[in-house]
Amino acid sequence: MCTWRKYFVAAAVSAAVLFCCQSAGAADGRADQKYPKGVYCGGQALFDAANPKKFLDRLDVPYFKPEADFEKTGQYKDGTVFTEGLVFYSGKWHLYYGCADSFVGYAVWNPGAGK
Repeated sequence: MCTWRKYFVAAAVSAAVLFCCQSAGAADGRADQKYPKGVYCGGQALFDAANPKKFLDRLDVPYFKPEADFEKTGQYKDGTVFTEGLVFYSGKWHLYYGCADSFVGYAVWNPGAGK
């Protein structure tokens, strides 16, 4: 499926199951060169709800990556965001995440507000 380390948090999405996973860039040259080696980012993969063994699709780039200063400190100097929980509530997606192995973060996306 992907070269990411597979740590999954599942959330039901319509007729499919969305898996949010974390990954660190590989140190052996397989990593995407757009990101520093060892940076932890969030990825997503989609599976069929009726047959969760059936892989449908995945993102080719991280949907969540370290950007803020507090996400680029701590144990991993290149940055760490590690998604812990994804909740759809009141028309918005709420994401709880660890950052830099030192803090807990919270992000909100309102799909109705555009980009």
